[in-house]
Amino acid sequence: MSDYSVYLSNGSKLVDLIPLQINSTITSLQLQGDPIVPRNGQLNPTNLVHLLENFANTTAPSSPLTGQIWYNSTTQSCSVWNGTAWTGFSGGGPTGPTGPTGPTGPTGPTGPTGPTGPGTTTVSDIRQKERIDWLPPMLDHIENVKPISYYWRDRTVDDQLHYGFNADHIREEFGSQFAGYHEDREGNKWMRKDELIAILWRGIQELHQRMKSCEDKLSHLSKK
Repeated sequence: MSDYSVYLSNGSKLVDLIPLQINSTITSLQLQGDPIVPRNGQLNPTNLVHLLENFANTTAPSSPLTGQIWYNSTTQSCSVWNGTAWTGFSGGGPTGPTGPTGPTGPTGPTGPTGPTGPGTTTVSDIRQKERIDWLPPMLDHIENVKPISYYWRDRTVDDQLHYGFNADHIREEFGSQFAGYHEDREGNKWMRKDELIAILWRGIQELHQRMKSCEDKLSHLSKK
């Protein structure tokens, strides 16, 4: 009794079986060596291997049965014979339910405020306001708030030189209740530059009053 060979679907040899011995190491099936080669021969073990590997080959197996699976070794994908053609497995079953949403990641660093768009308006209807009062003199406050130049630490925002203010100075000068200052839950400090317009406007009025007073005094002295 001589050994006989078992071949894969692509024609390459898998193993030489020894008659009267069971080989359980080369596949997940037990391949038994049959001493009566003409009766069982190479067909039984070979067919078992073909089933085990889903007829893995670059070409489809011949004479397939409906439901037979073929592994296309070129595309590395499986197809099933539906009775008329080989079809892929995709879309065969219904889509499963959506899994639960994962936790929200941490908030990233806040970027600089973008430029104001053209034609921007804000509500200023006096009927929607209360506790209205005139602004006190603001020149001293304006003097105390020093403008600064700076670069953003996060250079992915930009690497340009900026001119602006320190939000801490705004809070120190006008108080934490001033709408031009805000601190969020993460401790980031914000400021609304549009809230400074009225302060600057009041400062210009003060300067105008001082200039008018000086002009009146000069005019009076010139007449003497």
